[in-house]
Amino acid sequence: MGMIEAKVRRAIIVDEHPLMAQATIELLNQIGNIDVVGVSKSCNQGISEIQQWQPDLLIMDYRKDITSNILTEIREACPDLKIIIFTGIPIDQVAPEVFMQANGVVSKEESHDSVRQAFLCVMNGYYIVPESVQKQLSFTGRFVDMELSEEEVAIMNLILQGCTLNKIAEQVFLSKRSVDNYQKRIFQKMGVSNRTQAIELFMRSRYYRK
Repeated sequence: MGMIEAKVRRAIIVDEHPLMAQATIELLNQIGNIDVVGVSKSCNQGISEIQQWQPDLLIMDYRKDITSNILTEIREACPDLKIIIFTGIPIDQVAPEVFMQANGVVSKEESHDSVRQAFLCVMNGYYIVPESVQKQLSFTGRFVDMELSEEEVAIMNLILQGCTLNKIAEQVFLSKRSVDNYQKRIFQKMGVSNRTQAIELFMRSRYYRK
């Protein structure tokens, strides 16, 4: 019996610095099973390549003036796209809206191994929210009130820990499909479209316990 080949995932890089883009390509090559199908210097060009290639992964340089708006546009068009924001500024200075749209925000100052691990986590379905940012988000804005069932609270706590649907299903003894339905119902109650937004609201609700 032959070995099952791992899925090759398509990636697009958006970074106005050619050297940084090349370093990112080399890192992805080391991870393996990732085909970089496009490298763009501008967000508009990046959007065109996303439409053309329908990638699995987007790695985008953080630009304070435009990143949040561009991410909203990309997320609405590609809700399942995994997005990593690569930033050269301190992570706690990144706009909170970015954490609500991206799957992870990674500092360019992190070690090679830390960046590689962050990329792997996102590609495996985890969300990267640094502890310092979690604390910041939990105290941002007004207290949010919502009605969640005991099962929904349990699932949100597992989402907060970065668990995938499969891992949540194992923890709560439900099928993956049932957990997915719970997650969709939670998102509907919160009026959000992704996990990062749900986490931000959950951490401002009465159900959140540190």
